[in-house]
Amino acid sequence: MSSARTAVKQPDVPPASRALTVDDFDHFERRYRVEHRFAAPLPPSSAADAIAEGRVEEQRLATGWQWVGSDLCIHRTYETHALPDAPAHLSVILMLEGEATITLGEHTHHLQTGAGLLLAYPGAGRLTARHAAQPRVRAINLTIPVSALAADTRLEPLRPRLNASGGGWPLVAGAGLQASLAHWLDHAPQPGAALLAEGLALQLLAAAAAVSPGGALPPSSARHGDRLARVHRLIQSRPGEDYTLASLARLACMSSSSLRSKYRQRYGLSLFDHLRQCRLELAHRLLKEGGEVQEVAYCVGYRHPSNFATAFRRHHGLAPRDIVNTARVP
Repeated sequence: MSSARTAVKQPDVPPASRALTVDDFDHFERRYRVEHRFAAPLPPSSAADAIAEGRVEEQRLATGWQWVGSDLCIHRTYETHALPDAPAHLSVILMLEGEATITLGEHTHHLQTGAGLLLAYPGAGRLTARHAAQPRVRAINLTIPVSALAADTRLEPLRPRLNASGGGWPLVAGAGLQASLAHWLDHAPQPGAALLAEGLALQLLAAAAAVSPGGALPPSSARHGDRLARVHRLIQSRPGEDYTLASLARLACMSSSSLRSKYRQRYGLSLFDHLRQCRLELAHRLLKEGGEVQEVAYCVGYRHPSNFATAFRRHHGLAPRDIVNTARVP
């Protein structure tokens, strides 16, 4: 995925930060029609424990658009799942710092610092966002309900996205726009922040309208979708196999370099990043079912338990042993 990076120096601690608890996440769920799931079950006594610490700035703009800026230290890995009655919408997401993984249907997009995503959710199907435990996440999310999308003639170029296959397209925001967004996030509580947010929202939408003009799908989606999906499904269904790039390229009937580039273009992360993600998700499930750490490591393709433990902690925010111990609590 293409990305632009800024050299804007960020403060070491989010200004005006506060602890965000399970109760805060419950409020987010009701407002945005989502459900939060955590890497490990939360004990009954955890209601006051901090899931994250920092700031979430929410503003409903005069246009009816929802603008959210977040500056967080995430202590516990969590996922956000759209509920069945979540409304159709268009979102523009930009990661100023940190990382997150967005999945819409069978398409997964891994966003890192400087990366953006134009996301079209038609109001049905799987939509999840995964936020791993990490020291700093700074992000902007602009959401436009389908009603506002239909009412504003300026957004006409974006309307076909809701009916397009895939639902997600990488977006590049220039260094100047990223610096302006970072400045807004640092000064959001000040007077005039809503006016500045509306101006920045228009700039983000202009960048979104420039992605694949006319609503056309990326070439790899149109010409190679079935063959890429074949590789994608194999990795998801059998992540523990010992794959090579050459063997997967033969399955996709394309060269290794084409598979590497087209897979990232379609799914938003590299082929082997997706393989690692699937392995670690399977490992989490096997550990919860009572598997031993070393046994599970081998089952999902890791030959060295220490490498498995490091990768697992980085992905889930918990050590494999923590999952085993939780599973054994009567």
